Amino acid sequence: MEWKIDWKKEVKEYAEAIIVALVIYFAFKYILVLALGANPPFAVVVSGSMQHSEDFDSWWSYNYNEYEVYGIDKENFSNFPSKNGFSRGDIVIIKKEENIEIGDVIVFKTPSLSVPVVHRVVRIKGESKRYYLTKGDNNAFPDTYYWGKEGTPEDKVIGRVILVIPKIGYPSIWLKQLLGMV
Repeated sequence: MEWKIDWKKEVKEYAEAIIVALVIYFAFKYILVLALGANPPFAVVVSGSMQHSEDFDSWWSYNYNEYEVYGIDKENFSNFPSKNGFSRGDIVIIKKEENIEIGDVIVFKTPSLSVPVVHRVVRIKGESKRYYLTKGDNNAFPDTYYWGKEGTPEDKVIGRVILVIPKIGYPSIWLKQLLGMV
């Protein structure tokens, strides 16, 4: 018995599968955009800047001074959302929020990076226009993406992290690395 591959049929089936996958992806994405108000409604953590390598108490013993300068003590931090940070490859779900508070993890656009940044708010300044000073939990210093400002302007904030899906973002990171985006 001889096996014969019908290449035309195979290509058609693969093309149909890719089209169906893309339709499902974009439908899911835009349902989330409508429901959460953030665009994009999710982001992949592409660096280790929010990673905690130990349990919270051990991590705090090495990093407390980077937060106490902002009036954030161990008890405050232990009550923050995502107190244990994120790992590279995690996907974060984002919701557009007006009431961002110190300790929240926000996702924002920068003038210099092609991917959004996922960092924690350590200080808020401004009345009519708010500015969020942020830092990665694994970074020694706060972010300086917006020189001359008190932090990230509120109009550059995509939203606040409300959910984390661990590790499934690696294919996106690999594709972005292949394309030179990260």
